[in-house]
Amino acid sequence: MILIEAAVASKEEAEAAVAAGADRVELCEQLEVGGVTPSAGLFESIRVAVPVWVLIRPRAGNFHYTIEEFERLKREAAWFLDHGASGIVTGMLNADGTVDAIRSAEMARLASGRIAFHRAFDETPDPLEALETVIACGYRRILTSGGAATAIDGAAALATLIRAARGRIEILPGGGVNPANALDLIRRTGCTQLHGSFRCGAPATDPARIRELKKLLSSAAARGSS
Repeated sequence: MILIEAAVASKEEAEAAVAAGADRVELCEQLEVGGVTPSAGLFESIRVAVPVWVLIRPRAGNFHYTIEEFERLKREAAWFLDHGASGIVTGMLNADGTVDAIRSAEMARLASGRIAFHRAFDETPDPLEALETVIACGYRRILTSGGAATAIDGAAALATLIRAARGRIEILPGGGVNPANALDLIRRTGCTQLHGSFRCGAPATDPARIRELKKLLSSAAARGSS
């Protein structure tokens, strides 16, 4: 079974994605800049029967944060977790692009392991070294395109990460995932979950794309078991 996570930026998108078959949602705002922390009001408006993970990112741009920005990250993460978020999604890098192990470990402790490292991972100079750092920090999942513009372009790197992870952490391919490339991505990487906004140039999440993807995955699973 392949799990589908939908990145959503509104109550309506969350409800539509879940109705279409999404197994988990990542809530944020301003998807056009890669997402930032959603408002408390938006989070409290979400009522869906799947896990809701919340992006914690104070601003667009790089992932090397000031002391003040990091303190804000911690406050926001604690608030969302205390108010019912299933987990948080965040990522912190050093000035040289390596994973900020000290702050990342602190965030993982704050979240009691209910934490995923987002696509800041794709900016690290050595993905395999970054993988080991994120694992050591106590993260549950890494969202990555394999360092490429899209997950399908980074399929070979994703396959390498999944093999290197050896089940110690989940690798979640994301970036340009759609029904046209999902089965090829799964075949080439061996992944067990997929992430997407499913907008494909549209201004909002298109539930039809999620329904189509779920149908494709179900058909492929049926063929594999026959």
